[in-house]
Amino acid sequence: MSIAVSIPKPAELSVKLEFRSEVNITPFAAKQRVDDYLLNEVGNLLHADEPELFMDAEGIFWRTPVAYSVPSRGRLGTVGVLLVDVQTGRIHRSETESQEMLRNVETLSRASSSEAG
Repeated sequence: MSIAVSIPKPAELSVKLEFRSEVNITPFAAKQRVDDYLLNEVGNLLHADEPELFMDAEGIFWRTPVAYSVPSRGRLGTVGVLLVDVQTGRIHRSETESQEMLRNVETLSRASSSEAG
C-alpha cells in the first residue's frame, strides 16, 4: 500500500502509525525455517543471514537475507531475501525470486572463480 500526498512548502508533517500483530515466529525460528527450505529445496551452499522485521501491505514478516557461501572461500555475498510471516511462519517466495537468487549465485560463483585464478 502506498499513499501519495502533496505537501505545500513550508509545511510540517506528523504521521503516527500503529500496527498490532501476534509474533508467533521468533527471528531465530525464521532463520531456521529459511535454512531448512534452502537446504531441501534449493541447495546446500545457501543459508539464512540475520532476519529483520519488515512490513508491507501484505503483512508483517521477518525479512531474511539469503547468503551464498563456498567452503573453500567462505561467504561470497547475499543473493536474495525471503520473507517469513511472523504469525504463521510461512515462507513467501515466488518462482521469479528463486530464479533471480540462482542467477545471483552464478554471478558470484563466476566472480569468485576469476578472482581465485
